[in-house]
Amino acid sequence: MKKYLLAALSLIIVYNLYADTWQPPTIKTYFSQNGKYMIKVIPTEYPDKYWDWKQSKEKKKYSKSDTTLIPCHAILYHIYKNDTIHIWNKPLVNRVAPISAIVANDGSSIATFDNWSNLGYGNDVFVIYNENGELINKYELEFFSPFDIDDYMISVSSIWWRCGEKYSKSGLIEICCATAESEKLIYYNIQTKEFE
Repeated sequence: MKKYLLAALSLIIVYNLYADTWQPPTIKTYFSQNGKYMIKVIPTEYPDKYWDWKQSKEKKKYSKSDTTLIPCHAILYHIYKNDTIHIWNKPLVNRVAPISAIVANDGSSIATFDNWSNLGYGNDVFVIYNENGELINKYELEFFSPFDIDDYMISVSSIWWRCGEKYSKSGLIEICCATAESEKLIYYNIQTKEFE
C-alpha cells in the first residue's frame, strides 16, 4: 500500500513540476533595435457573449457582434522624430497570439515566435512577414531545431526551446535554441528564405 501511495505522490509532484499556467494574452509592442519601427501585436479578441453563444442551443438569440472573433493581428509603425506613422495593419497566422515578435531596423520584415499557451507546437512556431505584412513563410520547430525535440524541456502545454532572438547586423535573424545542457544559435536568411 505504501508503495502505491508513494508512486501516486511522486506522479503528482512530477506533474506539478511540468505544469504551466497562462494569463490571458495582452496587447504587446516590440521595437526594432534602432528604435525606428514598432510592431503592435493584438491577440484574438472574443466578444463578451462569444462563449455563451458557443454553448447555447438557441444560437439565433445572439447577434453577429456577439459571435464574431477579431483575429490576431499586428500593426507596424515607423517612428520619425515625434511622429508615429502607421504603415500596415494585417492579420497574423496565430490562433490567439504569438509569444514574441521582432522587427527589422528598416521595417522590411517582422518575425513572430511561438503560440500563446502552446510554445514549440504547430506550423507557426517561427513565422516571417515582409514589409507589407504579408506572409513569407512559417515553420514547425522540427524543421529548424538543432536539437532533437525530446532534448528540450517539455511541460503540459509547451516545448520550452527558445532562449532569444534578434536581427543580426548582417541582416540575418539569429535564434537561440536551448536545452537544459546546451545552447545553439541558428540563423535565418530573409533573402534566400533558408536557415544557415
